[in-house]
Amino acid sequence: MKALLKSLLQVPSINFVIIYTSPLFILPLIPLAVFFFTIMNLHNPPSKQFRKMEKDVRSTIYSFIAKCCAGSETVRAFAKEEYASGMLSAKLDRFTRCKIVLQCSDRWLCYYTDQIENLVVRFSALCAVISCGYFGVAPALAGLSLSYAFSMHMLDNVVEEISRIEHCKIDAERLRDYSSLAKELLAIERTMEADWIAHPRIEFDNICIRYAATLPLVLCNVSFSIAAREKVAVIGRTGSGKSSLTMALFRMIDPFSGCIRIGGIDISAVDLSQLRGALAIIPQDPVLFSGSLRANLDPFGTCSDKELWKAMEQCHMKETIDNLGGLDCKIDDSGKNLSVGQRQLLCLARVLIRRVNVKTHFCYFLIA
Repeated sequence: MKALLKSLLQVPSINFVIIYTSPLFILPLIPLAVFFFTIMNLHNPPSKQFRKMEKDVRSTIYSFIAKCCAGSETVRAFAKEEYASGMLSAKLDRFTRCKIVLQCSDRWLCYYTDQIENLVVRFSALCAVISCGYFGVAPALAGLSLSYAFSMHMLDNVVEEISRIEHCKIDAERLRDYSSLAKELLAIERTMEADWIAHPRIEFDNICIRYAATLPLVLCNVSFSIAAREKVAVIGRTGSGKSSLTMALFRMIDPFSGCIRIGGIDISAVDLSQLRGALAIIPQDPVLFSGSLRANLDPFGTCSDKELWKAMEQCHMKETIDNLGGLDCKIDDSGKNLSVGQRQLLCLARVLIRRVNVKTHFCYFLIA
């Protein structure tokens, strides 16, 4: 912004000096200014879209690389190295096309900006000669105007800074788009008691779920009930709706029709923080965060060391945690300093610490 303000002050000052020494320069200056603003208006809208496309494609590349690094063992196990490499190459090709189009757009603007600068120098020299020959302007003033005309390369800085600001506006627009997305209904006027799931009977009553209004139903008129303390396994092929049942139970997606009741209470009438605070889940892919083990197990600090060690003992992780340095031992990002099985056991311990009445566990089996 500082460079832009500096350039915006210098360019009018240069033109003012040239016009003061050679008043005839105002005649070509007007059409040149109109031409400059015309090419700027032609360049900025498409360049802004090109930059947006380039950033969108760039983010998909970073996401794909991160996923491949996290799942490199699976990629090697199924011999999908060439497939992953081909997908990455396709994404890079798309990014390169966007980048080339963006650079061509910038070169197009720079070309016409250079032409305007050349025309300013030529018209300035012509007006200086005419002013000296016919209007009695001193040669020293004519030379001054010509020397200032050679400083019109500052116009490149103006164009560059304006383009940079337009590109930075893309980030603000993306934040605006994300902030305008539909939000979860977090707070509900009805407040439940702390032990509102005293009898955790789960009932699904004609549940219909779709992930978007334009997509087909993933669950259609599903009805069943699970009694308190009953253990139920949901078995089905990929895409049959097993995960959708759990997501609906946690209200991560709202049913299109029907209702879900826990202990006879419709969960749509329960505050979302209270609902999710009364449920627990052990994900298929264990999730751990960078920090201490204590912060991973008990992020809100509601449990004592005795309770944490009891959970470690129940999960047969006490000896392992002792060797790592106790409850304050460091956990790397995503738990990379632990095996997958150990991470899963820590997720189990996290559920045991919470002492909730409803627990869900994602587990997939491949049957040959």
